[in-house]
Amino acid sequence: MIKILKILFKPLILMVRKLYKYLLKTGIRLRLKNKDFTLITSTCIGGVIYNLCGRKFDSPTIDLWIKQPEFYEFCSNLDYYLKQDLHFINVPERNCPVAEIGGVKVIFVHYKTEQEAREKWEIRKKRIHWDNLYIITSDGNGATLDDFKKLDRVKCKRKIIFTSKYRPEIKDSFCLKSLSNKDSAAEHMIVRNRFTGLWTWLDDWDFVAWLNDKNNFAKR
Repeated sequence: MIKILKILFKPLILMVRKLYKYLLKTGIRLRLKNKDFTLITSTCIGGVIYNLCGRKFDSPTIDLWIKQPEFYEFCSNLDYYLKQDLHFINVPERNCPVAEIGGVKVIFVHYKTEQEAREKWEIRKKRIHWDNLYIITSDGNGATLDDFKKLDRVKCKRKIIFTSKYRPEIKDSFCLKSLSNKDSAAEHMIVRNRFTGLWTWLDDWDFVAWLNDKNNFAKR
């Protein structure tokens, strides 16, 4: 019976979700004052935000994954790493292109070929707004307090480090209450709200307020 109800209501649920996303995007684009910005991110969250804002991808870290703590090293000397060539390597367990730049591994999760990954990387890194650059990442994957401190020295407009627990010892940390039952935020940024179908971090973090340089960007 439950399965039948799910099948019957699925079109309605999809329609409601589509309408919700449309209204969400409309509201985001009306509120956003900061138009041309660069998001340096360790996961695919950057691409999600650019899409919701209706902005072009002014960052090379789109649709890819750089694990912690390598991401902190990457950010600590961003100019240096972005000047290095991508060296693609064979990683049998990965069904996508993987490259290294100066020892930092870049997993191009949503790319089919090395050529596509290289082309997008090179084009987008030329669009970086160095004077309006934001860093988004999370804890987990074995990152230590010393790793987090590498970000303290990075000069940028703003940083945020998502955590699943309150971690006041980490500067710029932000606890995602939707992940409070997890050990860390790193592996769970893709968790979706069962009702909206969108990512649960949207329930906790007002990224528009954050990009508009507001101090209060917590939704709850």
